[in-house]
Amino acid sequence: MVRGGHMVLTFVGGRLKDHASLKQATLISLLGKTLAEMVAEGVIKEADLHSFNLPIYPPSKEQVEEIVRSEGSFDLNELEEFALPWDVHVTSSAKLDKNGWAKLVTNFIRAFSEPTLAAHFGSSIMNEVFERYGKKMVEVDSKEIPPFPNMVISLTKK
Repeated sequence: MVRGGHMVLTFVGGRLKDHASLKQATLISLLGKTLAEMVAEGVIKEADLHSFNLPIYPPSKEQVEEIVRSEGSFDLNELEEFALPWDVHVTSSAKLDKNGWAKLVTNFIRAFSEPTLAAHFGSSIMNEVFERYGKKMVEVDSKEIPPFPNMVISLTKK
């Protein structure tokens, strides 16, 4: 990037209020329960589950500001947190039913976690993992899951 060049990034992050991060953890804990169930049935080796780590860390606004400042290559023009409902991209005027909502969230979780899961457990079981996860998601009340936290940051190269 050339000096004076501008960059705008949007990414997952931010800390929503009202214990939202704890509620957000429900989505990942369901994935853990799904994998544990598959261990109990002998589909996945217990040692593989115990050695697995899914590194997820949504930074706070303050942490991102500090990283940009300490790295020093960019001027921070603006940094905003915002939340989006999970179904923001659904164009239908009809509200999603439980199955539609579960499929939407399952697909999102699959999109970011499948490469790590497949590398550790093997790609041959991914469809089964997410079919089971989706069935568990149907039981989660969509009102219990907070909106999806995001950040947008505007930077200028020094």
